[in-house]
Amino acid sequence: MKTFLILPMVLVLGCAASGPVGMSDAARDRLDRDLAGRTAGPPQSCVSNRDLRSSRFVGDSIVYRGPGSLLYLNRTSGGCNARAGRSLITVNPTGNLCSGDIVRSVDPVSGTDWGSCTLGEFVPYRRDR
Repeated sequence: MKTFLILPMVLVLGCAASGPVGMSDAARDRLDRDLAGRTAGPPQSCVSNRDLRSSRFVGDSIVYRGPGSLLYLNRTSGGCNARAGRSLITVNPTGNLCSGDIVRSVDPVSGTDWGSCTLGEFVPYRRDR
């Protein structure tokens, strides 16, 4: 009986851990749409929490909405196991998000922790004039 219960658990964990690395075609298309008509600025190590309005996963990246039409693209180390409907949890006592900070992906309903990853640099994208 124990073998029957343990085997499915191992298979489920194996599937979750061996998901595709990088970005799917759908995620790449979504990111292309988000960044269309925008130009990348120099990468920044940190951004202030007060300048961030919202965030969402796109593949292994996070797109943060800043003031006005500014977007920040952060390519994480991967491993967040990001999906729609999951929340980002960060602990940043300085009031800034910085490269190297750890982000957790959590289901807000069940509280299940789906993984964590490390933030990269924040690349600002501004609308072309």
